[in-house]
Amino acid sequence: MNIREQIKFFMEPKTIALIGVPRRTGKLSLNILENLLEYGYSGKVYPVNPGTDEILNVKTYPHLKDIPDEIDLAIIATPRPTVLEIVKDCAKKGVKAVAILTQGFADFDEEGRELEIEMVKVLKNSGGRLLGPNTLGIANAFTYVNTAFARAIVTRIPVGTIAQTGSFFTGTQYFLPSGKGIDVGNSADIDFSDCLEYFEDDPDIRVITLYIEGIQNGRRFMEVAKRVSRKKPILALKAGRNEPGSTAALSHTSQLAGNDKVYNAVFGQCGIIRVTDVEEQNDLAKSFSCLPLMKGKGLGIVTMSGSGGVLSADACQDHGLHLADLLPETKAKIQKMSFPWATMQNPIDIWPVIFSKTGTDLSKKYIEVSKIVLEIVAEDPTVDGILFIAGVFNKKDYIDPTEIVTHIAEKYKEKPIVCVLHGRNYQEITEKMNETGRTIAFPGYERAVRALGKLRQYAEFLEKKS
Repeated sequence: MNIREQIKFFMEPKTIALIGVPRRTGKLSLNILENLLEYGYSGKVYPVNPGTDEILNVKTYPHLKDIPDEIDLAIIATPRPTVLEIVKDCAKKGVKAVAILTQGFADFDEEGRELEIEMVKVLKNSGGRLLGPNTLGIANAFTYVNTAFARAIVTRIPVGTIAQTGSFFTGTQYFLPSGKGIDVGNSADIDFSDCLEYFEDDPDIRVITLYIEGIQNGRRFMEVAKRVSRKKPILALKAGRNEPGSTAALSHTSQLAGNDKVYNAVFGQCGIIRVTDVEEQNDLAKSFSCLPLMKGKGLGIVTMSGSGGVLSADACQDHGLHLADLLPETKAKIQKMSFPWATMQNPIDIWPVIFSKTGTDLSKKYIEVSKIVLEIVAEDPTVDGILFIAGVFNKKDYIDPTEIVTHIAEKYKEKPIVCVLHGRNYQEITEKMNETGRTIAFPGYERAVRALGKLRQYAEFLEKKS
């Protein structure tokens, strides 16, 4: 059985045994059974708890061996001294996938490390695999599986997350929800390389994000990552870049962070895009999920803010792009729509064009001009991507450019278009734009240009490998 089939038992189980389910339910109960039921898991769940006959109207069993069914996935959440014997029971039962949520193994002391080795050996002999210990397990929005004791926030987006922490799919305000998430924990058995292989040909996933504290078996990781990155972008957030972070990583998941320069070199060789923080990882995950790659470095900027155009132009050089040198006929078409004194060049400030048109309805003129200018710019072969800096203003002067941006994105599918919005209603319109799946609205110029720059960086990597 190959690794993809093995991990399917974790990600797509038809039967789950929960060992160590508390009887308490409700707020802050940390009850995995309750979470699974609320999340809508449709498979069979077998709680193991010798102290009660049922939990949440689900029949319980005193021991794993008493379950009258084959078990795909066993979740162990019991104190450390009990875990090894339970793993042996799983092996006897023929369980193919075991996730150990319990902490205090290699992340705690040498005895814990030896226990990990023994548990992996036991499962290997029976044909099983181990996830963790010190893990929240998995979350899969496509099969409604969530093994975390905390509430996981996953939704059906094409983002697969592999992390050495469950925070990346339990859903704090900082983390983009995943479509599928795997917490490798201490990586005693299942590791980053295994999970990358699982996501490699997964039709549900277009982008892979990593949170890394340390890598085991670096040679295999490089081999797998080089292959996978040719099919899907891999975004890596590497923690432990300095001494305090490295020390914290060792105590969290027992991983030695290693030399940061080495990781930079490894990521570069493998085509992995390194991100500096969670914000950048979220931005890029969204961008790679729905935007086409940039075929060149030429950026066309259409703006209602002169300063926004200048600041965005500054950001181009920082992120490997340049202002597209618009064709003379492109500039001439826009010039005809404006005042004679207004020189039309990239970045294109559309205010003179708007006010050169007759009529008092600012909203109507703004939308009309924006659509025409965006189409003209998109037609220009020197333009490989577009940044639209738009004004949505306030409730009195309400302007929603979502429709025209979506129109341009659908008509010119080979060119990414992103937006930065100004005005009191920008949050509402940002959410609306992002829901279209055709464009991304960013809260700042730097972030918008950075995302486009990474789309170009990945395109260059693929071009070199083709």
